[in-house]
Amino acid sequence: DGPGNRMVLARAGHPMPVLFNRKRKPRHQEIRSRGMMIGMSKGAVFLNSMEEATVELLPGDLIFFYTDGLTEARSPSGAQFGIDRARDTGGESPGRGRDAP
Repeated sequence: DGPGNRMVLARAGHPMPVLFNRKRKPRHQEIRSRGMMIGMSKGAVFLNSMEEATVELLPGDLIFFYTDGLTEARSPSGAQFGIDRARDTGGESPGRGRDAP
């Protein structure tokens, strides 16, 4: 959102995105908002379940969007990848040292 560096989002049943920044405390934070899965209901029921979240972005912020396919992926031994590993991986991406223009 323009010069204010704000991001407004709504989710429709997806996992909550995670905001990473080594300068923030805590270093990663879920961006929380309510939202019903798309297709579960129509009209007012769906619309009333939606909630926008607004995030003030800082230099160095990284927003990690993912689906449950990542967290539910399994290793050959059957262990799920899990949310904690996804968060740790997302916050350490190769491009992490560069700020957005």
